Amino acid sequence: LFEYPLPPGLKQFTETFRTHGRFIWPALYGLMILILIGVMRQLGPRWRAVVLSAALLFQLADSSTALSGVHTRFSNSPQWSSVLNDPRWEVWASQYDSIVVAPPLNNDTEDLWLSITKYAAQNRLSTNSGNFSRYNTSLYEQEYQALSTLLTNGNFDASTIYIVLDDDLWAKMTRNSNLDQTKLITVDLLHIVTP
Repeated sequence: LFEYPLPPGLKQFTETFRTHGRFIWPALYGLMILILIGVMRQLGPRWRAVVLSAALLFQLADSSTALSGVHTRFSNSPQWSSVLNDPRWEVWASQYDSIVVAPPLNNDTEDLWLSITKYAAQNRLSTNSGNFSRYNTSLYEQEYQALSTLLTNGNFDASTIYIVLDDDLWAKMTRNSNLDQTKLITVDLLHIVTP
């Protein structure tokens, strides 16, 4: 119905918690407890038991859908498999120190970041792939432009394996006669640079 923005001085503290609206829940629960105590004091012992039993039954009925969803979610193990299945990934894990994706991945819709991040974590590689709740979009663009220039010019870091997801960038790289084309390969439907 209405919105009350926080003063700018407080905003920097609440941004840490993503949204200050979450802080209303403790106050709301406290108010509900106070109202419940007030109502229970007005009722006799028999009516207290009836009201509390009715409230408990209502809560259980109201929560049944959510509880069945939680039960299903935690009792059925999800079957997930990485898209990085080629045996060469195991070899590369011992040859490289980092895995860089162009453009950098942030919670992409195909969940490729999961496979890359898991691979990097298992093999102690650094990566620019992940799930970041907040990031500076201008710095992201600058990083991608620098990475594109580096890849197009062939200034590869010998300790880094590159995954190129941008098809236009990959096309530029494959047309560049100054690049060693044997280092540009496609593995598991991903364009890879192995310096």
